[in-house]
Amino acid sequence: MSRPKIDDFKVTGNLVADPKNVQTNAGRNLTVFQLAENNRVYDREAGQWKDADPNFFDVAVDADDKRLGHLAENVGNSLHKGDLVSVEGAYTATPYVNSDNDVRMNHRVWANEVAPSLRFATAEMTRNTPAASAEAETSQQMDWDVATPGGQGPEMD
Repeated sequence: MSRPKIDDFKVTGNLVADPKNVQTNAGRNLTVFQLAENNRVYDREAGQWKDADPNFFDVAVDADDKRLGHLAENVGNSLHKGDLVSVEGAYTATPYVNSDNDVRMNHRVWANEVAPSLRFATAEMTRNTPAASAEAETSQQMDWDVATPGGQGPEMD
């Protein structure tokens, strides 16, 4: 069964719990969190808006991907349970069967951008050190330096 994938996906919702740092079996370092997208629907019979079932997304930021700079570290240090955030990245949906033999979907986002919403809160910006930001830029620039015009270009993870 093929998995639907959207490379340019955006979602806004609340963190279900504080972000966690984990390491995969393959040794990749990730910052992960679950996001609840809350929806409201209009009930015509009652003549009012009501809460619908939320959509849940498992979000991962690859801490080892130098192109993302300090995104994983900043997410872990800045965001907390209940925070409203917007996430951009690659989305996949994977079906699974739960313990009741019902088919469900895992919604996953590999984030390349995470931002707090300022709709209901304020934020104070603290920039990362210039050396750390330059390292991320250099890593990304090196990928492009090896590409030749009309060539196939470098392998992108």
